[in-house]
Formats: sequence, structure tokens, C-alpha cells
Amino acid sequence: MFAYDSPEYVKDMGTPERYEAVCKDFENGTVKAKSLRNKQKAIFIDRDGTINRYIGFLRKPSELELLPGVIEAIRKINNSGYLAIVITNQPVIARGEVTVNQLQQIHNKMETILGDGGAYLDAIYYCPHHPDKGFEGEIPELKVQCNCRKPRPGMLLQAADEATSPDSDPEKASLMFICKRPRLNYGKLSGEDKAALKRLAGKSDLLKNPIPQRGRK
Repeated sequence: MFAYDSPEYVKDMGTPERYEAVCKDFENGTVKAKSLRNKQKAIFIDRDGTINRYIGFLRKPSELELLPGVIEAIRKINNSGYLAIVITNQPVIARGEVTVNQLQQIHNKMETILGDGGAYLDAIYYCPHHPDKGFEGEIPELKVQCNCRKPRPGMLLQAADEATSPDSDPEKASLMFICKRPRLNYGKLSGEDKAALKRLAGKSDLLKNPIPQRGRK
């Protein structure tokens, strides 16, 4: 048996009501629109302070607490036709304070809570790196200057590429980025990074308003 993680259309239609709902989705084009042959619309969401309460460095599942209204908000994204994708810096891994497995346990709890409320994330991307070196307990190979740590756009570009078909038209991409603090500061990006985002986003709100306020899992 083989399986793969995909944001495409997957429904349990084992009851007459569910079967009828799937038939309607075929008729109104929902199933076709979710195919990765088509450029997908995505909302990229920061994690700490946006989905869960910000406490500084979150190191264990027991410290995770979702903010009020988050489940309903992500459920609305799920029903909107947009993908809900988390993009988060997690330097606690480079600091040696959290392992990849422990981070997965934190994300498992987050997704379980969301699932209990009828909401879900299509993907989670994280950067494990940090540029500052010379501290006790750190993971030296992760203390590097990377392209994926925000405000650089590496994670965003990777997520957008993997959520869509490479032969689809990048000008049709529709992107938004939601974060608590202005981490994606478009004005401070390099010319190369700006060009990459322009190719990706076309005329999207990402470039018109790059700082709205509020590895794949």
C-alpha cells in the first residue's frame, strides 16, 4: 500500500448524504479546482502568536495553547478554496532545545486540536536554522545563514512550488501571508528575493501589502 500527503480533494462518501455532497462538488467544479494540475490559492500563516499563544520559545506540547478564534478562522480558510499552510521559524532546533521529533509532537497536538474543531492545515513548513553561533548545546550544522529563515522567502517559495504544478502559470498564483509581527519585510529583501516573489505572486496582495498585521511536515 502506498500513500502521499496531498491538499487535493479527498472525501469519505460512505453515506448517502456524503455521496450527494461529493456529486455536488463534481458538478460545481470543486474537485477539478483542487487538482494540482491547477495553480492553487494559498494563505501562508505564521505559527507563534498567530495560531498559538506566543510565549517566546515553545519547547513542549503542554505549552501549546491555540488563540481564541483560530479554529473557526482556519475552518473558514478550508471552506474558501485556499490552502492553509503554516510557515514558521523554529530556531529552538538549532539551539539544541527541541528535536525534530519533539517539534513534530507539538505540531501533532496543534493539528489534533484543529481537527477536533473541524479545521485542518494543508502543510507545515519550518526553518530549523539560526545564524548566531557559539552557544552551549547548539547544533553547529544548523547555525548557518540560510534562505529559508524569515524574512527571507525560501520557505514561502518552496511551499508555493510544492503546492502547485510546476508547469502551471505562476501569474495565476494567489498568495497572502498572515503574521503577528512584520517578519516578511519586502522592502529589506535582496533584489534576487524580490524578483522571485514577483514571479511567484504576480499581482497578489503579498506584494501590495507585504506585512499584514495580526521542511513540510
